[in-house]
Amino acid sequence: MAWVLPPRTFYPSSYPKVLVLLSPEYAEELFGLIQVGVNQQELLKKAQGELLPLYQQLFVPLGIPRETLAQRIMDEVAALYERYNALCESEYDRFEKNIKKELERMAKERNYPSGLDYYRHFRPQYYIRGLMTPPNKIWVVLNAIKPYTFLPRLDRQQQPIKSTGLTISEGVAKVMVEKLKRAEEIIRSKGWEDEIRQQVHSIIGFQPREMAGAKNIPGQLPKMSYHALGQAIDIDARDNPQLIGPLATAIDNILDWLDAQKQQQPPEGGQQTPGEKKSEPIRIHQFIQTFKKSKIEALKQLETDDKEAGETLLLDAAQKLRTGMEQIEQAIQGFINAWLEQWQASGGKAKEDDKERQTTQQAFDLLYQFLLARGVIPRDKKTGKGKLVKGDAGKIVLTPEQVEKAKHFPVISLPATLIVALVEAGLRSGLEYRESKDVMHFESL
Repeated sequence: MAWVLPPRTFYPSSYPKVLVLLSPEYAEELFGLIQVGVNQQELLKKAQGELLPLYQQLFVPLGIPRETLAQRIMDEVAALYERYNALCESEYDRFEKNIKKELERMAKERNYPSGLDYYRHFRPQYYIRGLMTPPNKIWVVLNAIKPYTFLPRLDRQQQPIKSTGLTISEGVAKVMVEKLKRAEEIIRSKGWEDEIRQQVHSIIGFQPREMAGAKNIPGQLPKMSYHALGQAIDIDARDNPQLIGPLATAIDNILDWLDAQKQQQPPEGGQQTPGEKKSEPIRIHQFIQTFKKSKIEALKQLETDDKEAGETLLLDAAQKLRTGMEQIEQAIQGFINAWLEQWQASGGKAKEDDKERQTTQQAFDLLYQFLLARGVIPRDKKTGKGKLVKGDAGKIVLTPEQVEKAKHFPVISLPATLIVALVEAGLRSGLEYRESKDVMHFESL
């Protein structure tokens, strides 16, 4: 794409009749910025800011207006984006069906016109991780992510029986297949198959997206999820939610309040005995820290001759983790059941004649923050406040779906035996994340 100079008799005979303002080296520099996600407006601002002062000195005295030079730079930058779009389309055409299906699903979820449009948006995540650098080709890397069936039943020849097991239709990478097979060996050697099959219902693999809850830092891409490389799975996502940000804070605040209420109540049978310990508050991070310490020690033992002791320690740690998480689930569920209907009936405000008005209002406020963080109550994008629907006498109206979502708040459903098998096979649990606790998530480092 080249712009032809207008005919003028006073041009030197050696002056080119075709003007390209972006040198090949500079054009490649800009194209590299496009590939890491710089948008067209920002790139044009950079190019014009760096080139126009120089080209004005060169060409304006020859009769070429500054506006013409600015337009020419704009055209050449637009041509670079056309080149990028063509490259994305060429790569997208090479993807296998399962990869395209997930790109199309993400496009629909994120309101992009098509899977190709979403890939064009997400491609910088792969580029900055070197997946476009020879000899790597993005379609080769992603097409290696294949559907996999976890823990199928075996026939007498120890061959997988079709239509049994948990199919990861989105696919996982080869490194995940190897570790999942190792987990299957552990599960079968311990006789845990039936327990796990009864309690686990779905596993999700490849998802081309950022890490859930990743912070948006200006000038930086959000952190990419291991799912985008097929190196992570989510197990029964609905019953093992990610505890992060406002939701984690809301849970902690409710647990703090419940513990404070419990401390104020006299023990059964009279006064507290001097020196008697008060009940310890339940906290998610306490169970997880205990699990992580036990896991490290167990994995050390698994590398020695005392393998049985290591397996016992790891299973015990996983069982304690699940028990602790179930205690939290029960505490939150009991709080919701105790206060939800009263909160609705009162319009979220404690009544003037309520003898425990302060306590009631505290519970109402905590419940509101939990429902907001849980997504039961929609949030106003401008104010950040919840959109409450009120009916007769100021009562808060919730749909049956909202009530069901409010009352059904599972924290963990994974069997301890599955956690043990996956960890022993070399996968990291999302519970070990520093800033969030992702119960469903396991990844290959």
